[in-house]
Amino acid sequence: MKFHISLFILLLFLPVSVTAQSEYLENGISGTGFSVASYWESEDFKSIGFSAAYSLAGILDLGLGMDISFGYESRELNGYILYNVFVLKQDHNMPISFQITGSYGLTNVSSDYLDNNALIKRGWGFTIGARILRDFMVSSVFGVQPGLFFYYRSYRFIIEPESQPSEVESPGSVEVEDNIYYGALLSLFFKTSHTGAILSTTFEGMMDPDFNMRFGPKVNITLPIGTR
Repeated sequence: MKFHISLFILLLFLPVSVTAQSEYLENGISGTGFSVASYWESEDFKSIGFSAAYSLAGILDLGLGMDISFGYESRELNGYILYNVFVLKQDHNMPISFQITGSYGLTNVSSDYLDNNALIKRGWGFTIGARILRDFMVSSVFGVQPGLFFYYRSYRFIIEPESQPSEVESPGSVEVEDNIYYGALLSLFFKTSHTGAILSTTFEGMMDPDFNMRFGPKVNITLPIGTR
């Protein structure tokens, strides 16, 4: 147990993603996982993200994440806390899994325009969504997991001068971003027999109401901790 606790603490500070993958764990099995994800919009590279989390009993994920996004002449550095909760979990009596997902984050935006005009832009907001998943075991160690998902993203951004007299309060200008994304995913996963680790690759495609497409891969490794 001390080894697993030390490993989890160490993984939180590694320069790779650590994300709990409850969808690959049986009920009652906790675990940690590694993942890194990237996305493209049309032919342009959009973002790369990392996260760190822990899965409690294969039902509840709690963690931290970070990603950097590239827009038109701007960059966003995002940090967030995340949670995932399985309302339904696939087993012999349940054919699908249903998961609620969410996060709350802070964002810092940089660009040449902001730098040249001595401005700062920062934001905060949340996401909430849901996923429907279904596992198909091709063999005892290899499986396929298709799914559908959507999520709502609501963020507020404030733009203000880099330096202001401390006695002067200025609200700055505020920008609002509210978007709904929906899409599909396909995961391929492999369960190792010796360590119990689960390796997976997920391909996601999504769009917003304006039909802007976003797609990309995610690579994971999940480490179960203990048994039921």
